[in-house]
Amino acid sequence: MHHGDLERCSVGRRQIRKGVLFGMTLPREPSTHRYSADRPLGCAADDQLGRAEFAERLAADITGWHGEDSLVVSLNGEWGSGKTTLKNFICEQLEAKGTPIIIEFNPWAWCGQDKLAEGFFSSLHSRFRESPDLEALAARWEKLEHWMKFGAEVSDQVSKALNPLLGGSVIVALLSNNASDPRLQLVGATLGIAGVVIASLLSASPEIVARIATHFRRQANPSLQELRREITADLNRLRQEKRPVVVVIDDIDRLNAEEIRLLFQLVKVNADFPNLVYVLLFQANIVTKALGEVSADSGEEYLKKIVQVPMDLPYASRPLMQAILIRGLDQIFDDQKVKMRWDRQRYLDLFEDHLWPYFNTLRDVKRFLGPFEFHYHGHIENGVLQVNPVDLLVIEILRTFDHDAYLLIRDSFGFNLPQKFIQLLFGDEERRKEITLEIDVIADQARGKSQQDRLRYILRALFPTTVGDEERSHTERDLRICHPDHFHRYFEHSPDRKPTSASNLHNLFEVLGDRIKFTQRLRDLNAEKQLEAVLGKITLYFEEIPASVGEGFIGGL
Repeated sequence: MHHGDLERCSVGRRQIRKGVLFGMTLPREPSTHRYSADRPLGCAADDQLGRAEFAERLAADITGWHGEDSLVVSLNGEWGSGKTTLKNFICEQLEAKGTPIIIEFNPWAWCGQDKLAEGFFSSLHSRFRESPDLEALAARWEKLEHWMKFGAEVSDQVSKALNPLLGGSVIVALLSNNASDPRLQLVGATLGIAGVVIASLLSASPEIVARIATHFRRQANPSLQELRREITADLNRLRQEKRPVVVVIDDIDRLNAEEIRLLFQLVKVNADFPNLVYVLLFQANIVTKALGEVSADSGEEYLKKIVQVPMDLPYASRPLMQAILIRGLDQIFDDQKVKMRWDRQRYLDLFEDHLWPYFNTLRDVKRFLGPFEFHYHGHIENGVLQVNPVDLLVIEILRTFDHDAYLLIRDSFGFNLPQKFIQLLFGDEERRKEITLEIDVIADQARGKSQQDRLRYILRALFPTTVGDEERSHTERDLRICHPDHFHRYFEHSPDRKPTSASNLHNLFEVLGDRIKFTQRLRDLNAEKQLEAVLGKITLYFEEIPASVGEGFIGGL
């Protein structure tokens, strides 16, 4: 039986062949696991969004920097927009342009402020030690780390000593007050008062602690100034050898506010070294908000004082991302053995303006395709998709990107659904008003009018409130979510094994042209007391039965 729309489909706008979408030919990806680990790409040869050229030009600018101070470049991009992938492209291009020293530091891997500073310096001197000719520079950076930690350690040790000093001074004063010798009383009282005063001064004035730390620093050899001069000389030598030092710091926006402030302080303190370029990757609004919470300036002003070259990630090409999504859907649907009731026009009416806006980044595309393929295959029985593919696509997009709407659909429409929709399908005006109200309630929970309008359109496409006589049978035949016999399967993900299931009906239609096989199939159904139910469903498909099988069909009946 030719089953009309019950056929393999391509979801692309053009059906010249699979993979040719929007006039662009995309390479066929090898078969992989349905889930994506969401790992960033490692080389520009795998570029899918046209960002390789941007990475190449930025890498050229970085290697061409010869200023006397360091250069701080920032790359701003939202979560999932591909910052780490672009970073990998830049590092690849840097290595292709010479012999840069690339130091990658991920602060998120170092928990706590003390560990953050330690990790920052450790990443630098550990990387320098990988080159035999940079051992001296590595040792100097390690000494610089000790210098930076020295003040904090002194402050910490003094703070730990304050309570014993204060408590001991009070005890000495109290004990000496009970001494019989007046001279002991005077000495004890003097020591007690002196201890309390010293402890109070140290506790109240961090500047005193800092001056103590500075005094001890000056006694060290080499001094901090000498050490920084030696590091500057080493970096200048590397600059003459055209070996820039590039410090790449990713995932800054994953830190808490205090850690973000500390990280930018570390960059600022070491910003006067030559031949040193920082590449900082973060989502700007998160970082500026965090800096605003812990600094006197606004976060934007604080950031301007540190970053000389602010960059935004290149905008991801919407047509390219859309082509990647459609290619992924084509690969899922590209199984000629799976039969489905595909309405291409209905899909096109929904997709461009109402479904596609849910996908904002390439990560969204990957995040959707894996679970969708899982649920799609869960609805296949004996080579037949037992739900409507367009409705399944819509409901899974909502489940992924608007889970609240998904739950409201499941719970609001699922309650007493058979009665509601049977009455609606037969023109009950009260039920029509009730369904319309539920659609509005669900749509109104979305943020912003445009999102509400989009969700309302989607819901009305899933649950039409105006249904003609012909459409009533089509909702059942086409396995639509709005029909009470099919609604629950979109949420329970359970196969339909009833005699009237789509797969059983399809297998019956497969033998319509063979009178003997068709007759035997009907006799088997009669013996199982299922013939009446199946014949009731066959009427739904009369208009799709071709004349060529009419003799076998009528004869079998």
